[in-house]
Amino acid sequence: MKYITRTLLGFVVLTFSSISHAQEVQKADLEDVLQIKGNLSVIGEFSNYTAEYNEIPPNFGYLSSDQQLTIQGIPFQANLFLSSYQASSLNRYSISFDSRALKQAIKERVAQKISTLQEIPSIEAMQQKIEKLEEPSQYSQLRDLNEQMQDESLESKLIPLAADSDYESLLRSQQQLSRYNPSEYAKYRQYLQLKALDSELDYGKQLKLLEGEGLISATEKIGHQFDAIELGTARPYFSDLDLAGVPVKGYYVAFSNPYIYVAATQGTTLPFSIQDSVKSFSRNLKGYKLGTGSAHSTHLHFSYLNGEDKIDPSLASQESNTVGGLDGRLQLFKQRLDVQGRSYISVHTTDLGAVDELFTITNEEITNLKAIGNFLIKNNGLNSSTTAGNAHFLSARYGNGDLKIDGEFRRVDPNYHSMGVAYMRKDLQRFALSIDKSLFKSKLRISVSAKIDEDNLNGAKEYSATNINGLFRVHANFSKLPPLSLTYTPNFFSSEHRSNKQPLKHESHMLSVTSSKSYRFLKLNQITRGSVSYNFYNVPGGNFSSVNTTLTQMIAINPKLQASILLIYRQTNSSNYWNTRSSLRYSFGKIGVAHFSQRFGVDFLQNTRSAFDLGVNLNINKHLSFGLSATQNYYSQISRSNDVRFRTSLIASW
Repeated sequence: MKYITRTLLGFVVLTFSSISHAQEVQKADLEDVLQIKGNLSVIGEFSNYTAEYNEIPPNFGYLSSDQQLTIQGIPFQANLFLSSYQASSLNRYSISFDSRALKQAIKERVAQKISTLQEIPSIEAMQQKIEKLEEPSQYSQLRDLNEQMQDESLESKLIPLAADSDYESLLRSQQQLSRYNPSEYAKYRQYLQLKALDSELDYGKQLKLLEGEGLISATEKIGHQFDAIELGTARPYFSDLDLAGVPVKGYYVAFSNPYIYVAATQGTTLPFSIQDSVKSFSRNLKGYKLGTGSAHSTHLHFSYLNGEDKIDPSLASQESNTVGGLDGRLQLFKQRLDVQGRSYISVHTTDLGAVDELFTITNEEITNLKAIGNFLIKNNGLNSSTTAGNAHFLSARYGNGDLKIDGEFRRVDPNYHSMGVAYMRKDLQRFALSIDKSLFKSKLRISVSAKIDEDNLNGAKEYSATNINGLFRVHANFSKLPPLSLTYTPNFFSSEHRSNKQPLKHESHMLSVTSSKSYRFLKLNQITRGSVSYNFYNVPGGNFSSVNTTLTQMIAINPKLQASILLIYRQTNSSNYWNTRSSLRYSFGKIGVAHFSQRFGVDFLQNTRSAFDLGVNLNINKHLSFGLSATQNYYSQISRSNDVRFRTSLIASW
């Protein structure tokens, strides 16, 4: 409780300091050190209709606040969300270091510096020569060559090349620039360094270069090495198999550089349901990850995760869970080849109060990780409800300019369980392959993929299923022609009973075509988008097919008034449905925006649904805006009910 109180007090101080800053701080030197911006939203909704099986009440309100404090270029985030749902699982607060914002700001500085350098005529001329090469993206090769040019003569390198090659022409131009204009040649070398850096996913190995170029400060250099610092409601992430997507009330810290990786989290996980039916329930979770290498490049990490329920045994069974394993990644050939692998073992006890009995790791498929399994079962309460499972993942990606190839293998044992993953498909073995190829300077893109899923890995179920699906997509974007996308998706499913070798099969096929075109007609700017899809299903007992058609037309009547209409029609073997939606949007300039929309749909049974929406957003001043909207839905098929909703919002920003 003390921890929560201190965190909330810190958040309040941060919020009020934001307002004070917006009103009082005027000095430029202070703004260079400290910048504060953020927003505060209060939103409420009222409705006279409650849908069945809907846990959200008809009347509710919530408050949210997002603050960003930047000190010496290091951004911090403070977030708060409070609702009237009476559910602690939705309410959250957090204070965190915004690593994404920092890395994005550095990337933008690099891009801006590259753009500035490219405006120099000599460098622009060099870039035009580079673009003629077969692999113009390999700026790192040119950078390395220019490093050698300071000490070696270039003549010997030119002898084996064809006299009229684009590459030789570029080398001679570089040599001439270095001899006759050393100052601009120094800027050209800097340009090549930054272009090579800009193509990399992670700047971790080049922080010293960036600092030398004046693109980051010493403080930002340190901050860049932290992937996360979160307090309050944290969102820790290790991998999709052990810790991902589960909010933790506590902390999460991740330090990552090319040589060492350390991550840790600890706290209480939030209930997944918004109904707190068991008030005394809590689940403690702690996890650690340690290894060498950045998470974004070649690395080898070991992770450990432990969770345990804290609940009155008379209300429900207490569970405990421990997961451990290895996470590795290998990048070769200047990151063209990226291989990743992960292997985990879980020990899960569904009832800590069950009958005790001897438990050992016996699964033959995890023999190679048995040492890890034996480590995990130490200091854990094991009994007749304890099971062990394993999960493995292996992927390889090759990318070379316009060609990308991805392969994946995934296997998750039926008994594998992790409290750090909210939703995971278990009892799964998957093989997947995808190929993506761009042609004609990315004007034509072809994608092909296939995936095979199998279950019943331990033979415990009566049925075993196999699912095969694929994807073939062509996207064309040629000049003077509207962009066109064609997608074909087949799916084949078969299920077999252990006592009956005659499998149950069904298949489906989907073919869709989409296109759009922007143009000027009747002195009005317009956009037309359309799509048609055909679906075919072959199931036991017959076939089923459907056709779906959509058409969208948007018209800019004038700079302030815009109109759009959406038409949808769906036809199946035995039914049909059509729906239309039209809308108007009018801008009052700096005052605000008003909108109106109307929807109407009818199915083959003549059931109708209509809706009207009218709203306005007003800018009270440059820091405060107010919104009000009203919506009416009418459903003839549900006891001819009316659903009237009012929504209000008040948003402050600074």
